[in-house]
Amino acid sequence: MHIYSILRQGTVSLCLGVSLQVVAQSASVSNRPILVENRFQQVDTPSTLSLPGVLELLEQKFQVSFFYKGDALKSKTVAASMLNYNSLTSALYGITLETGLQFEQTGKSVYTIIDKKAKADPMTSSGTGTNQVDSVSKSVALAPITVKGVILDEEGKPIPGAAVIVVGTQRGTTTGLDGTFSIEAEDTDILQIRYVGYESQDVAIAGRTSVSVSMKPKMNEAKEVVVVGYGTKTKREVSSAIGSVTAKEVTATPVADAAQALQGRVAGLTVIQNSGAPGGSGGTSIRIRGISSVTGSNNPLVVLDGFPLPDQTADNVLNSLSPNEIESIDVLKDAAAASIYGVRGSNGVVIINTKRGKEGKTNISLDYYRGIQNVWNLPTMLNAEEYAIINSEARLASGLPPLSKLADPAAVKTQFGEGTDWLDQIFRAAAMTNVSLNVSGGTDKMKYALSGSYYNQDGIVKGTSFDRFNFRFNGDAQVSKKLKVGNSIILSRTTEIPKNTYDPFNSLLLLAVAAPPTVAVRNPDGSWAGGNGGEDGYNEPNPVYDIYVPQTKNTKFRSVGSIFGEYELLKGLTFRANLGMDFVMQNIRIWNPATPSSGGRPISITGFQDQINYSPSYLAEYTANYKFNIKDHNITALAGYTAQDNNYHTLGAGRNGYTRLDLQVLDDAATVPQTVSQTFNYGGYGTNRLISYVGRVSYDFKGKYLFSGSLRRDGSSNFGPGNKYAVFPAFSVGWNVIDEDFMQSIRQVSNLKIRASFGQTGNQNVPAFAYLQRINTGIQYPLGNNSGAGGANTGAAPTSTKNPDLKWEKNEQMNLGIDVGVFSNRVSASVDIYKRSSKDLIFLVSPPTTSGTYESTPLNTGTMTNTGIDLTLNTINLPATSKLKWNSTLIFSKFKNEVTDLGQSAPIFSTFSRITGGGLRVDEGLPVNYFYGYVAEGIFQTQEEIASHAVQTSGTDGINGTSPGDIKFKDINGDGIINDKDRTNLGNSVPNFTYGFTNTISYDIFELSVFLQGSSGNKALNFTRWYTEGGVSNGNYSTEVLNRWTGPGTSNEMPRMTQADPNQNNRVSSRFIEDASYLRVKNIRFTVSLPNKWSKATTASKIRFYGSVQNAFTFTKYTGFDPEVGGGVDIGFYPQARTWLGGITVDF
Repeated sequence: MHIYSILRQGTVSLCLGVSLQVVAQSASVSNRPILVENRFQQVDTPSTLSLPGVLELLEQKFQVSFFYKGDALKSKTVAASMLNYNSLTSALYGITLETGLQFEQTGKSVYTIIDKKAKADPMTSSGTGTNQVDSVSKSVALAPITVKGVILDEEGKPIPGAAVIVVGTQRGTTTGLDGTFSIEAEDTDILQIRYVGYESQDVAIAGRTSVSVSMKPKMNEAKEVVVVGYGTKTKREVSSAIGSVTAKEVTATPVADAAQALQGRVAGLTVIQNSGAPGGSGGTSIRIRGISSVTGSNNPLVVLDGFPLPDQTADNVLNSLSPNEIESIDVLKDAAAASIYGVRGSNGVVIINTKRGKEGKTNISLDYYRGIQNVWNLPTMLNAEEYAIINSEARLASGLPPLSKLADPAAVKTQFGEGTDWLDQIFRAAAMTNVSLNVSGGTDKMKYALSGSYYNQDGIVKGTSFDRFNFRFNGDAQVSKKLKVGNSIILSRTTEIPKNTYDPFNSLLLLAVAAPPTVAVRNPDGSWAGGNGGEDGYNEPNPVYDIYVPQTKNTKFRSVGSIFGEYELLKGLTFRANLGMDFVMQNIRIWNPATPSSGGRPISITGFQDQINYSPSYLAEYTANYKFNIKDHNITALAGYTAQDNNYHTLGAGRNGYTRLDLQVLDDAATVPQTVSQTFNYGGYGTNRLISYVGRVSYDFKGKYLFSGSLRRDGSSNFGPGNKYAVFPAFSVGWNVIDEDFMQSIRQVSNLKIRASFGQTGNQNVPAFAYLQRINTGIQYPLGNNSGAGGANTGAAPTSTKNPDLKWEKNEQMNLGIDVGVFSNRVSASVDIYKRSSKDLIFLVSPPTTSGTYESTPLNTGTMTNTGIDLTLNTINLPATSKLKWNSTLIFSKFKNEVTDLGQSAPIFSTFSRITGGGLRVDEGLPVNYFYGYVAEGIFQTQEEIASHAVQTSGTDGINGTSPGDIKFKDINGDGIINDKDRTNLGNSVPNFTYGFTNTISYDIFELSVFLQGSSGNKALNFTRWYTEGGVSNGNYSTEVLNRWTGPGTSNEMPRMTQADPNQNNRVSSRFIEDASYLRVKNIRFTVSLPNKWSKATTASKIRFYGSVQNAFTFTKYTGFDPEVGGGVDIGFYPQARTWLGGITVDF
């Protein structure tokens, strides 16, 4: 047989094959077997080639020939790296190691291939068989060389102490602190790298003098799992809807509240930062797949290191936790995943795991950053002269004379210039600082992780601040082969100095936009000033006075911890006991010193209030977990019992009448209260207990067909004796289609899984003992004669009826999902569609008049649905072989909410403070809490137009009735009168969809990450405009009123200026309901990782410098301070800041 006769077409075929392989590498074609025109045989990965193909290329490269039998090598493959060797000897030695084949040199440039398993028979029909060698290394004399290299972990950090061994010899060494090594070896030697907790790796020297090796964690230590209730699963095993956020994503944004780091990171998760107050103290609203309750809480359950945190109806439960401590966050979105938590999982579950120690070297990581914050958007207000003109115009239109102070605008300009910029007086550039230290490590017997951190943030509103100290220790000990114990403990202390930015009457922001520019902050002598009703016609509080005079301090201590023990009773059967606690101690101190002022409602009586809140929670969990398999059938069963006790205590007292301002204590012996009326006290107590039985079975066949079913029975103290217990089932199925034989020939598809689930959860977030009848005092009993003499007495009486049938709100959710990956998962996506039905909703129903009571009774009546779609798309945009890396992640969520039935309840309507004529409404066929008000249709231009329109306000002139320049409201019912019956749906605060888009680009030591986030279709009531467009008598206006109506055709949007407002232009209407959709460049982060040789000089293993901009740009049509409005009603909330910061991370 002539040389390589069976592949005479080899040159063309192999060139085509190699080209296809390069394309495959650049497109990362599936790592499953592929076929390329039968020229290459089965290839296991993009980095392998058929042996005949490799031999042909080696013939061309080294000008040699190989002899072998025609079909002998048909099924053999070798690593494509064989083509990278610089010497033929190295290549042949590598092939020998992989295939067991030997090469006999039968001529100067001729080699015959011998199979050892075939008793050394030559694999050819020709050749002399002389000069046979046992291995190539025997036929070539090799000189030792010095090989240097570096060993890195999965994050690119150097690994000190790793063992480097020359295979088959006694030679070896270990890496230094910087992960580098140097060793003598031969050209054909193989280096084996070993390190605890990582897979061993063999590296062929192949003539190289330097190598770099990235180690891979062992599978049981790699982050290939997601956390589910009471356990973990690999991503392949998951058949429900779960989203995950990594530690890197959490710390990428400089936030105090870890909940804020979830924004735009998980499909189906809607996160709204209710306030920009420092420390996240204003709260962060988290909603998973919509709204499940109208009257109860919609907060998801947060599980911290296995401890379910009490809801406490608060949105800032996570601002006591440092984001630097978090290892991962998993979000259980569908009922099949969340039902394992029963009644607490009705709104989804957020599982947070903090960092734990890993087997191996001690790792020390120090992170420090400092930043500066400023307000990014402020309304433009009128200056003193403009204000004088507009104010006088509004007063004249209301039949009032101009204020003498403002009668001459030119004189006002001369006296006040531009006037007081009140927004500038309350805002500032503010600093923020964070420093954290993490230490972790361990052995196979003991692992530990501890950290400490300090965070300080001054608010952009003067006088506000937040600081936090954190300490955490997690430990795991393998006491014996069967017994494992461990603990988690987090301690924190937070101190907040807040200011009023949430009250529609006295929010600092609203007071600042309303304060006239002709009013001073202080008098010339330095004493406090403010609006004077007689002179300015304005006497609202001075916002700067409210910053510096009244003081509030909120200090909170929190300790969350647990201990666990795990014992293997039998092979595969493990019993686990977990005991936990959550202690919250809060102290709120309010000091209002009497401080004189010439205006602006000063404090006239000194008062002090001290309040203590104590909230202990206790947890006991006992679970048994059994894992076994029968051939290809894998089964995991879990059974358990849990009990949790949540308590709340509050105690407060206060007094006034202090004669000194330097003693901020209740028990002030220097100024004893003169009367009991100068003191007060109060207290309260609440409790909730929950006991549960839980079971779950998971099954898979060859990892291909998946099933999981769970059942939980919960008992809650919130309900009556007959309804304390409920059962919540769930199941999910999955099919890893990619493992089917018929998929093996579809080389472009690298992952395909179909999922389906159904489950029930409950909601117990109702007031405790709400099923009982209430008896109140202060009830008048008319006894005696008609004059009341001796007859009118005060007593107690039932004010509501009981409802012993009050029970859980129930949620049912169906989910269909698909996970797909193509081109070796260079493009991967997860899509879920769901329907979430809320049943037995609790509404407050008015009692019949015959009941003798007047308070509403809670009833299970009404239903609601949420339907939606979640999409997660990940792309690797450049080939893996490229030095430039570019990855993208797109998150998209859309859901529709609808109240389908109110049952016995009437439509629910809640009004706003100050702004009248509308509110929030709950009604059938519409979303929860939609804006309910009037539709503005432009401006009346003439009196004739008013006459031909429905009557809005009766009156004969512009002082008492509708006038040209007033807003025209739509006559919804066509009855010719504008009244309450013409109010309608004006939209709601729920967005049509939300999204997040992350791009990460890296090259060598540089990395750039850009994170976009936004929402579309959500509405907001811009209450700020009510203030700045004439809502406050004699208050200032925004510059928008310069475009007001002053005559026919001058404006069809901004009405005439009037203080009396006889047409009620300032009622709740579409005029103030704005589109709050936005696109925000949430974070831009640039990182530089110093080369290892530079870090070595400082004894550090890795040093990274980074800079970032938070809230860099916001694109929106919303005209308020910030489009991200909690609850959709903007009443002067604290706006989010734009933050610039720089930091450094040093690893040792």
